[in-house]
Amino acid sequence: MKFIIIILIILAIIVLIPYVLMKLGKLEDKDKDNIPDALEDAGKKVKDTTSRVGEEFSDVGKAFKEVFNQLGDIPKAFTGKKRSGRKKK
Repeated sequence: MKFIIIILIILAIIVLIPYVLMKLGKLEDKDKDNIPDALEDAGKKVKDTTSRVGEEFSDVGKAFKEVFNQLGDIPKAFTGKKRSGRKKK
């Protein structure tokens, strides 16, 4: 029980420090939504970074899929037959 109370007190302090600093004028809040601008900017950076990381993971997944699709061609290459590519014009 004491552990839960200590955690709640720590969380309350973490929430109240930016609010008090904002009211004292140490942190700016131009749009008056009680969220400091520094935290909003950091949130936007994190959102942009995670979206770019997601796009990269998607690209890596597509590359792995292409590699595994081409793995089936390796045994055919070792047979020694000529490649059946595009016909010459």
